[in-house]
Amino acid sequence: MSHITQDAARRLVDKLGAAAPHPPIAVDSPQVPDEGVAHHGPPVLTEREANICLAMSKWIRIAQKRYGSAWLPGYPDVVKSRLFWRLRSGKEALAHRPPTAYSCPWYELIDEPERAHWAYDMGEWEGCVYFAQCRYDEVLERSKDGKPSVVRFGPYVFSCWFDKSSHNESVMGWWLQLKEVRK
Repeated sequence: MSHITQDAARRLVDKLGAAAPHPPIAVDSPQVPDEGVAHHGPPVLTEREANICLAMSKWIRIAQKRYGSAWLPGYPDVVKSRLFWRLRSGKEALAHRPPTAYSCPWYELIDEPERAHWAYDMGEWEGCVYFAQCRYDEVLERSKDGKPSVVRFGPYVFSCWFDKSSHNESVMGWWLQLKEVRK
């Protein structure tokens, strides 16, 4: 197991920029065991452990902007948060939250704009359009048959259409594909 050096800790902090106001605790010597001697100096962290700590710190700061400065994650937050998963995977948080699919952030819609995404279902109710139980802000264009063809969620604009699956031609459904991100 490799341990993080001070240089590696500085690189991690540089990678996160201003999001990490303090460098992680680390030592230069991988020979110092963590058990029983941590009170004599900084604890030994692996690079993976340091990355998880930095991701959690960033996640908490982002979540506190939405839920208030007193918010701290509980066990369900840690194991279920797609944002925390995203940060732990080395990806950055999006500038704007993505649409959801059945209450889970649908990052793939934004991260993979080159392909169409199966949207499960579409519904319209009281002038609003929903894909995978997520309310979209606005229908920008409609097809000749009156169905949505371009929709907006925050700054994200999507083309949408009803068609058969490319994997199974007997399955029909709605598709979404990122068209543009407005400023």
